[in-house]
Amino acid sequence: MPLEFRVGVTGRRYAAADPALQAVVDDELERIRDSLALPPLSATPVGITVVSPLAEGADRLVARAGLAAGHGLEVLLPLEPADYQDDFGSERSREEFRALLAAARSTTRLPPVASRDLAYLAAGQAVVARSDVLLALVDDRETDGVGGTRDVLDLAARAGVPVRRIRLDPSTGSVAADWLPDPVVPLRPRLSDEAVRRLDEFNSWVGDHAPSAEPGGSFGEALQTRWCAADLSALAFQRRFRLVSRLLYVLSPTAVAVVALQLVFELDRHVVWGEVVALALLVVTLAYARRAHLLERWVSARYLAERLRSAPYLALVGLAPFSSEGAPGGEDQRAAEDPADEWVHRALGEIWWHLPPSPPVPEVDELHTRLVEEWVRPQVDYHAQVAERSARRQHELSRLALALFALSLVAAVIHSAGLLEDSDLPRVVDVVSLLVPAVGGAVSGYAATRDFGRQALRSAAMSRSLRLALAELSSVQDLPALQRIVLRIDERMLGDSADWHRGERLHELELAG
Repeated sequence: MPLEFRVGVTGRRYAAADPALQAVVDDELERIRDSLALPPLSATPVGITVVSPLAEGADRLVARAGLAAGHGLEVLLPLEPADYQDDFGSERSREEFRALLAAARSTTRLPPVASRDLAYLAAGQAVVARSDVLLALVDDRETDGVGGTRDVLDLAARAGVPVRRIRLDPSTGSVAADWLPDPVVPLRPRLSDEAVRRLDEFNSWVGDHAPSAEPGGSFGEALQTRWCAADLSALAFQRRFRLVSRLLYVLSPTAVAVVALQLVFELDRHVVWGEVVALALLVVTLAYARRAHLLERWVSARYLAERLRSAPYLALVGLAPFSSEGAPGGEDQRAAEDPADEWVHRALGEIWWHLPPSPPVPEVDELHTRLVEEWVRPQVDYHAQVAERSARRQHELSRLALALFALSLVAAVIHSAGLLEDSDLPRVVDVVSLLVPAVGGAVSGYAATRDFGRQALRSAAMSRSLRLALAELSSVQDLPALQRIVLRIDERMLGDSADWHRGERLHELELAG
């Protein structure tokens, strides 16, 4: 998936589209492109995208300049298009709006609010939240109302979004540009270098192992391809992480076994090299797991896949998946709180903003069937199976740990009481006394890493919650009520995924003692 550096636009509603001003805007977009600094990338295409509400004046001037330079255009509409056009001064202006809207890569209709002023303020908030840098065309003598340029600049200052200000002097026609508050060169996306590298790692793996999206595919096909890529990546790194985890917990008692056998049976001292090999493999394996970021790549890809799993069904009922993207305190805020997964939140936005238009919303009866049979019921069954399997494995590991403890106790009693002195069995007992605690420690460590008991409880609770949601779905007769229930279901699934995600990230591999 690409990484777009987004240039938001705000400014004078009636900024003149004269050649001098247009030339300055063209130069500023080129300067922004040339100032962009990113870590080396091998699999992630980088582009420039203008983010604009397409109001008259500055919004359209920058949008036209971006399209002419070959950049993308994303439109954030404060009102429905037909209603929005009532604010434009002429039919020619409305035609220009429709032409730019048709040329946009994506169009987002922001949620309705109580008044037009608040709608324009919401558009300014959304532009700031989605942008990596803001291009502002201002006139110090100009006054504006709620949601105007000054409000947007204040929002950018609070959000820490750099602003490239183009100041117009109507009396002389001169144009000057500067940075607010301080010069910002080089420019970087609102994403840490580490997050950019992780996005590139994901893209690199997906490019080699997952199917690519077909050009011209439908909304559903595009989402399915993205989900498949994230799911395949999660499964691949989960398998690697589990294999490495098991290997670590096998190698540690293996090293103890080699030493115990050599000491008790007085074997050739060269046998001890077996311990050296086991310990060396243990260190190399752990270093590989850490260097390859197996845990992070697994849990992040799984979290991305689970977010994408629900997206088609939210869109099916007319809701925007990842609706908090582009809103203050939404995905960007969560990314700030969890820097290790910034790239996941950015990826969700990139995926959504590059999708084809979603299909029309079907009738409520069809929605019922698809939501239940394709989305909720499979998740009910999945969580029920996970709960049962995890509880069984927790029970099995508990019994194994108890058996090992009992065996260790028996060996200690035999050794302490001096039993079986007239045979070679005492040596075997000595080996068992040394080895069983090491095996028991490995089993306990593995059980703690897998955390089957917690998984069983979490999945059982999720299965019960989704069963209640099925009952709610069956009683709904109108679309708004259905949308509210779908949002609640998505929140439950998101909460479960976030809980799993936080829990798994605590299970970083350690040397088994």
